[in-house]
Amino acid sequence: MNEIENLLWNGKVPVKFTVFNEDGDVNLATSTTKSIKKNLSIRDDISPYYMMLPRLSFFCLHEDELRKHFSSVFNDNDEKTKQPIYYVLSNKLSKVVKSFYPIGVLYDLHTFDSPTDAFEITIRYDNFPESIIKYETPRDMIIQNLKESNYMLFGSSDQLAKIENVHIDELILAAKNQNLNEYKSIKNEYIYAKSDIKRYPVRMFFKMGDKLFQSIHQSSSKKKKKKKKKKNNAEYVYSSLFDYSLNDHGEDTSLEDWVKKEQIIAYGTGGMITSKYRMNPLPESDDDLSDSKYTLKLYCQGIELDPLMPMKSCCELFMHADCFLYMIAYLEEE
Repeated sequence: MNEIENLLWNGKVPVKFTVFNEDGDVNLATSTTKSIKKNLSIRDDISPYYMMLPRLSFFCLHEDELRKHFSSVFNDNDEKTKQPIYYVLSNKLSKVVKSFYPIGVLYDLHTFDSPTDAFEITIRYDNFPESIIKYETPRDMIIQNLKESNYMLFGSSDQLAKIENVHIDELILAAKNQNLNEYKSIKNEYIYAKSDIKRYPVRMFFKMGDKLFQSIHQSSSKKKKKKKKKKNNAEYVYSSLFDYSLNDHGEDTSLEDWVKKEQIIAYGTGGMITSKYRMNPLPESDDDLSDSKYTLKLYCQGIELDPLMPMKSCCELFMHADCFLYMIAYLEEE
């Protein structure tokens, strides 16, 4: 297992960074779709910057190097450029990247159906969008992720609050530098200290091509009052907890069984997992639900998972630096 863990932790993603042309002064939160398409552009007077970044790291941990390379843009004399930067897709400049997810997760989400030589990302600093939280420092963002995973693990984030800042900084640095032994040492001594961990927090995305889906399992038999339909382009993330101390979530529970027991999946046959899903936005009533069927394949860190793999082993092997297991459920229409 140590050899596999090392291979996963040493995984990297090629990223091509460009700089957004802020002179257009486009506000993603208020501009119309037409004005966005017309005004968004990349600066062609600044050469791209290529980096090989760890899959388990976060964009914010490499911000200093980006600012240093693009020093002609991010200079000490301009207060505007000192603001926290954020990221958009280079091929879809109105699409803000949720950079609080690990780099490898973002790469898989946005390039899964269209393989590319490099993950093309454009950096911005002006008109910070309302769709993502604005953290003052990269450290603040990582700590928030750790608080969320700790809350799911222990029912509170008190365990994390007891850790000295120096150990949190060492944990973050170990993730950035792909130092697995250092990371596990700090995590086991401080985060999981004196704890018999029998549960793992899980985040799952649903995709088909470049489209993101939502589950239909939240539907109600009661008629709902019709409301004005709102456009919803947000990624849907299914968050849950794998707890193998429960009677129906034993240590030998397979990935397929866990997914079905979570009611994500309607039924499974012969290792093939199938379910019913629909696209965003939410329908106005239950009558709008469709019964299309899809074959579901599960991926983690770019690797297709065997449905019969023990869920406990999956969590231990593929756990990310923020103590979440991230999976992508890729839907193929039957």
